Amino acid sequence: MAKLYLVRHAETAWNQEGRVQGHTDTPLSEKGQLQAVALGQRLSRVQFHRAFSSDLSRCVQTAQAILAQRPVPLAPAPELREMSYGEWEAQSWRDVQARHPEQMARIYQRDPKFAPGGGESIMDLMERTRRFLAGQDFTPSDENILVVAHGGSLRGLIFNLVGLPVSHFWRIRLANASLSIVETVEGGALLSLLNDVSHLDGLVKGIDPAAG
Repeated sequence: MAKLYLVRHAETAWNQEGRVQGHTDTPLSEKGQLQAVALGQRLSRVQFHRAFSSDLSRCVQTAQAILAQRPVPLAPAPELREMSYGEWEAQSWRDVQARHPEQMARIYQRDPKFAPGGGESIMDLMERTRRFLAGQDFTPSDENILVVAHGGSLRGLIFNLVGLPVSHFWRIRLANASLSIVETVEGGALLSLLNDVSHLDGLVKGIDPAAG
């Protein structure tokens, strides 16, 4: 079976500040760089055959730290970007909640078709991540495949692969620099690890704002 190692990017300053990132390109913070190195050490014995990441800096930096000197090319994929939050981006979640309480309620009441102004809905994100999966050959094999992305797009991948209902989209927590594993099998996929951050035990773990 193929193993997909699904990694959420390490922490950014905007994660720490509780700001909405979405498609905004933000680099790792100093703590995030340490988290990425720790994750690379955790995965140092895994022989990766392929590697993908969102094309945003925070994911590319995390993937590069994991791959280090390995001769595995990294393929940036815009389809793996975080959900676009449009006009909400760069604002703090606290301010968004204060200014748009009814819209925030629609997101967390699991309205999969709601999108902030200029942004994407959960259904848009699900379709985008489905297209990424459809464009790759993840049929059962002995490959180890690294995918570094964001909290939202990783949920999209997991839900598409395992077949979870979109109504449960916000019921999965994915912390910065967390590791999840999905194994492809005949007829489907199995989620064998979710949101593991044990490699960060020696570091201060980041908070878990939704849009990173």
